Amino acid sequence: MLEESLAHAPARTNPDAPTLEEVAGRVEDVLARLKQARPHLEGRIDRAATYLVLQLSSSPRTRPIRCRVRKTGKRVYLVDSVGNPGVVYEVDPSGWSCTCRDFFRNGLGCKHALSAFTLASVNTPMPSSVAAHVERIEKVNDRIKEDGHDDDEADDEGESSGCAACQGTTWVFLDEDVLDSSTGEIGKATNPVRCRSCSPVEPPYLSDEEMAEWMDSVRWRYAKTMPRHPHDYTLREWNNEKLFERVVLTIWDRGYDRIYLRRPWRSLDVGEHYIWVAGAPPKPGDPAPVETTALINRARRVQDELGAEG
Repeated sequence: MLEESLAHAPARTNPDAPTLEEVAGRVEDVLARLKQARPHLEGRIDRAATYLVLQLSSSPRTRPIRCRVRKTGKRVYLVDSVGNPGVVYEVDPSGWSCTCRDFFRNGLGCKHALSAFTLASVNTPMPSSVAAHVERIEKVNDRIKEDGHDDDEADDEGESSGCAACQGTTWVFLDEDVLDSSTGEIGKATNPVRCRSCSPVEPPYLSDEEMAEWMDSVRWRYAKTMPRHPHDYTLREWNNEKLFERVVLTIWDRGYDRIYLRRPWRSLDVGEHYIWVAGAPPKPGDPAPVETTALINRARRVQDELGAEG
């Protein structure tokens, strides 16, 4: 089945990598062994095979299964939902758990975990660039465990210094649970943001403390017309105009593009909330809309709400 789906697959870019036909053969072998060892999962294994057909016949940018390496060196698999576009599940290879609803209801053996397990079992060699990245992360983590920082050795190697949070890259990656309100399913999102610990925040930008103080001091109103997407908003006319524009500028230049209601919004994490600028979707190079922004929204982070409920 898999070999028949590779007629229009993208060409290889690495001549040393196994051919798609070889990978497909390995996948078929793993699926056959799974069916033999777990006959009660045959239906889910067949659905996992559908994912794997898409994986092998799609271009790298459109593949439904992707492996990601966290800054800690931990590897996870991100698997797109076929039935719910935009929903992404996270599979943890340490125990092959998944964030999908099927896993929470029935335990091990969902199609997303089976797909990721099959790809991992094929054991395609890791690209050298990724392997080097993982090796460096592991070395940095060892140094942090030993002395709490990696500045000295990074300087010796000629690399940029930085705090333990960003490990000299000036970026940190904030993991967030994303809840799909229509299905109740939880997926993972990773937001890359500038490290505000070792990158000084200078005027006209506001520091984390100043942003938190502003949030506590201004008037917020609950958006009652959108109960399925609970959030608050504050209007320019309720604020000191110059301070409001500094807040907009800080969010726009120091924040990130967060997907909400199926479109990106320029956002910034502040304490228990994230706040975002209401307006047109941001485009690369667009200046901060300090004069045209009429309101700023805020919402609680999903993982904090779930934790409070539990």
